[in-house]
Amino acid sequence: MPGRTRRTEQPITAGMGPAYLTRSSQTTRLGELGVTGRAAEMALKLLAPVRHDARIQLAHKAAQDWAAQAIGADNPHMLHAICLIGALDQAGIGGTYGVTGGSTERHPAFAACGTGRKHARDGGAWDAAIAPLPMGAEFLPTKERSILVVVGGIAAAFPVGNRLVSAEWARSFAMQRLMESFHSSSLAAGWSGVANLADQLFDANIETETCVPYGVYTHEEWVRNLRDAANVTFMASAPAATRPVRPHRVA
Repeated sequence: MPGRTRRTEQPITAGMGPAYLTRSSQTTRLGELGVTGRAAEMALKLLAPVRHDARIQLAHKAAQDWAAQAIGADNPHMLHAICLIGALDQAGIGGTYGVTGGSTERHPAFAACGTGRKHARDGGAWDAAIAPLPMGAEFLPTKERSILVVVGGIAAAFPVGNRLVSAEWARSFAMQRLMESFHSSSLAAGWSGVANLADQLFDANIETETCVPYGVYTHEEWVRNLRDAANVTFMASAPAATRPVRPHRVA
């Protein structure tokens, strides 16, 4: 007896166009088409990947536009800048000392993405859309207290305290990296330098509009050493400071 044919998932194609990229707009469009009841619920579920892909494209475009204004659209380090913007947003600002990511603010590049707030109803969906931006990139501190972004075999260093990497966001990002770097004196000292510089600039309210990254060779010895140190798993890294949770009182 022949075996059963295995069913495979087929991609859902949607001819709704760019005006119908949110659940509410798709719901409205389905109503206009006369699609109601359970059919509408199932259609919205099947259209979820379409909405997600659209958010990814919009997030990438938002980061690209912000980077173009900060470093110039023809800058050879645009990809590195986009990766860094995504990583900064993931780190967040606010919380303890402003560095544990407790705020609902997004990096200003993503202010127009949905509500532009992490803790809003659409926050999780946009978190997922922004998450692919820094994938494949490494982030390291430089001797000049800049943030080095390594993508493949190319690296670019970004100074802090400017439109691309504001002092507040750089401080939070550097401190979160520092808390993961206690296994390496070079990494810990490097991120400490970035955090201290960003903190000084933030307190003095010093920011510049432009950002001028500079390229480095990843085979330079200091880059190799930092990358090697960063690839060491450190199981005992200190967790972010949080308020202890008290058990509920039993009546």
